[in-house]
Amino acid sequence: MTGISGALAIITLLGIQLNLTETPNIDCQTINEAEGCYVFSENRIYVDVNSEDMEDTIYHELAHALFYGNRHIEEMVEKNGSSDDETIDPAEKVAESYAFYMSCPEGMKEKYPELHQEFQVFNTLLEKYIKSSNIEIQIGT
Repeated sequence: MTGISGALAIITLLGIQLNLTETPNIDCQTINEAEGCYVFSENRIYVDVNSEDMEDTIYHELAHALFYGNRHIEEMVEKNGSSDDETIDPAEKVAESYAFYMSCPEGMKEKYPELHQEFQVFNTLLEKYIKSSNIEIQIGT
């Protein structure tokens, strides 16, 4: 369960609101030029409608909703990670890694097989739950 349909299924399952906006930094109350954010208190993802890669932004913010503060995943990324940038905090590294997995699972499998396996197991469990719950995903109106 990868790609945008997989991400939307997870978002629906978790009851996360997805808002497309032209002002994510205002909606998220940040001072940086973020293309998106996840606001925990609202269970809402904000994504800039003018984002260069809206799908990647959705995957990135979904990772924050799923994994923020999960030391196991953070340690897996640190150990087998897809980012060598030491200035990025663990939560951002996890979000980058999950976005890579969702957008390019075969690339993740080739470059970071242990991380690929970790995310695949997680997504497979979610997929089974989604199927057993008969959740329907509709894109568009």
